[in-house]
Amino acid sequence: MKRALLLAVILLFLIAPCASAVGTGECITLTEIWYQLTEYQDGTKVITILSIEQFQWCDVVAPPPPPPGPDLPPQTIPPSVSLAFADTTDPSSPMVGIDVNSNDARDPVAWVVLEVNGTTEDYSGFYDNARYQLHLRSIGQFGENGSVTLNAKACTGSGVCGESSAFLERSTTPKDNDNTIAASWQEEEEKGPVTRQASYGHGLRQMYTYTHFGCSEIGENSRYEIRESVVTISGQDPMPLWSDSIYTSGTINNASYTLSESANPVGCTYPTLCSSKSGSSAGSFGYSISVRDDIGSFVVEGMGTIFTNGSLEVSFP
Repeated sequence: MKRALLLAVILLFLIAPCASAVGTGECITLTEIWYQLTEYQDGTKVITILSIEQFQWCDVVAPPPPPPGPDLPPQTIPPSVSLAFADTTDPSSPMVGIDVNSNDARDPVAWVVLEVNGTTEDYSGFYDNARYQLHLRSIGQFGENGSVTLNAKACTGSGVCGESSAFLERSTTPKDNDNTIAASWQEEEEKGPVTRQASYGHGLRQMYTYTHFGCSEIGENSRYEIRESVVTISGQDPMPLWSDSIYTSGTINNASYTLSESANPVGCTYPTLCSSKSGSSAGSFGYSISVRDDIGSFVVEGMGTIFTNGSLEVSFP
């Protein structure tokens, strides 16, 4: 049988250095052990551990601030760049002038870039603060209507860029001119030839594309682009059979071309009848240009005629 029963506690203290995210110091650890001592009649003793708990207190001191270090390097100053001009002396191979005026020696310029609507058009490696001339696609490739953004960039090796922008705008419209043709011809009758006369409307509609830059333009040969020419003869029976040719002057690739049958650009209501011919020539660009149509033949009722006002002209300042 049991002779004695004793409950007791043992307290263990441990002091040790510690470190944390906020500093260093000392921590005290207390271990509390509860146990039971049982003594039997035969003198046997049994110790039973009832519980063990641990507690800790820390006294942490924040470290002193680090000594001041060297100053951070200053940020790169973006290069100074300007889109100086567009050179359209040759509209099929225009150039864009880009001036780079400054360069940070700590992060030097590596590339000079020309973009169209954010996409690289041409580029050059950097060699010095200077004027760079980069290629632009043919003016005719920009379509008949619309606007694009030309962006000049000078970029450092770390990707810091200076930029300058301008626009290129195109619009297509017609320009018209007209006069009246007076035609006379002879018809054979029983008593001999009889002179006949008739009047006909004669109209020239010249389509053209106007190009405008939002920067200085050198050459300016892209200012006007000659497009389709349409000539219309209007009147009443008898209507003529006729031919017509177009001549351009003051343009790149001065052109001449013969017109062929086409749809009428204007409505004709009976009894007025219309006959139209059209044609065009690629590459007819210029600044101060003119377009003239010349009627080569004018046949009524199978007879050649004498006619007036067989030419029309439109000009672009």
